[in-house]
Amino acid sequence: MAIRSVQLFTTVTAIILLTGVWGFKQNEIALFASTILTAIGIAFFSQWSLLSNITYSILFFLINK
Repeated sequence: MAIRSVQLFTTVTAIILLTGVWGFKQNEIALFASTILTAIGIAFFSQWSLLSNITYSILFFLINK
């Protein structure tokens, strides 16, 4: 647990330093992060929707025999 925490802290610190060196602006980083989080959220929702539709189809098939 401690090793993972140190690795995470080191990675985040390195990313922050690199973005500062490369000259990224804060709003560019926020836009990128929000885009990635939105895509992940849509993927999770579509996966959940697909699973619920499959479950409904199976139950509908079994109940209406």
